[in-house]
Amino acid sequence: MASTTRVALLFISGHDERGGIEVVTLDLIRALDRRRFEVWVLSLVEGPFPDELRHAADRFVSSPTRMRDRRGWARAAEVGVRMLQEASGALVHVNEGRSHLLGRRISDATGAPLVRWLHGWHSPLFSRDRLCSWMSIRAGAHVWVANSATTARYFARWLPPTTPVRIIAPGVDLDARRSGEAPPSIRARLGIGEADLAIVMHGRLVSAKGCHVLIEALAILARQGIPATALMVGGSQLPKPVHQAYRDQLETLARRLSVHSRVRFLGFQASTYDFVAAADVVAHVATIPEGFGLVVIEGMGFGKPVIATRTGGPEEILDHGVTGLLTSPGDPVELARWLALLHRRPDVRRRLGAAAQQLFEARHTALRMAEDFGRLYAAMRVSLQGIGAVENTAPGTLAARS
Repeated sequence: MASTTRVALLFISGHDERGGIEVVTLDLIRALDRRRFEVWVLSLVEGPFPDELRHAADRFVSSPTRMRDRRGWARAAEVGVRMLQEASGALVHVNEGRSHLLGRRISDATGAPLVRWLHGWHSPLFSRDRLCSWMSIRAGAHVWVANSATTARYFARWLPPTTPVRIIAPGVDLDARRSGEAPPSIRARLGIGEADLAIVMHGRLVSAKGCHVLIEALAILARQGIPATALMVGGSQLPKPVHQAYRDQLETLARRLSVHSRVRFLGFQASTYDFVAAADVVAHVATIPEGFGLVVIEGMGFGKPVIATRTGGPEEILDHGVTGLLTSPGDPVELARWLALLHRRPDVRRRLGAAAQQLFEARHTALRMAEDFGRLYAAMRVSLQGIGAVENTAPGTLAARS
């Protein structure tokens, strides 16, 4: 049973493997002040990410189900209700559509306020995920939080007029995904020479991330005689044909452009940050708009110059020429031009990296994120009965409705 001096935070998770949302959720859970909060997790799926949550949470309950499974859905809701009935004060925190719909049901049954942290954008195509996301927005929440002003503006079209959306930017723990292997050892193991410009891309291996654009830029650099190696870190922890199909396309492209020897396809890596630390440049070259761009702040945290596309969230994070470089989406020529500059000018790499790291320390650590959410939770005035009154003030920026 939860301590009478702490508020129970029930995180509901519907993700089976690690991605950007999962990374920040895990780091938030780990960084929250346990003197004030007790963190519980209700997982709706099984997989490697729930296993990580199990070790991070104070209490973990698994109730695998799908929305179409009415009995399983009702059972998961009952589990959540029973958990909160044991708490002297509680909140429900959700990050995506399916967990939001279940969280709303649990919130209505217990009176525990519901917080929704908005990430990413809907797919432009009709899909079950898009429908679920739309349904969750219509279901409502006591407090809406977005990971960026870009995301807040996007979701404003779905929310009722005058709905306040608070901004809390994600943060990460740079020590959480490292093995301890030194960068020189990693470079030597991967066959990267001292003169090579090592460029890392990490994240989901899908076409929207623009890995093919980096390979095309690499071919341009090769024709210019610039030694560069791309580290493609990412893929699925679970068998997913769409990821393998895109990797096959990338390998075919690299061979056709005669740069296959300059690309290291490393797949999923638990110690992702080892490769960020070993790289000279971090690339975020998404071809479609993104609400935030976690890769950007991860590179900044390690003092690396980041090249990111002008696709929404990254434009909010980076000041072009000061804390990083911005490039046009889908343009390998412009990307190659910035990479050539960074190869030619180590002093520019150092200057951009130092400024980026300073900005990271001020805005994007996991501790800062946890403090912002801690203030938000406190502002909701969770009562001893688990019924909260939402304050009009909260950490972060209030996004104006357009």
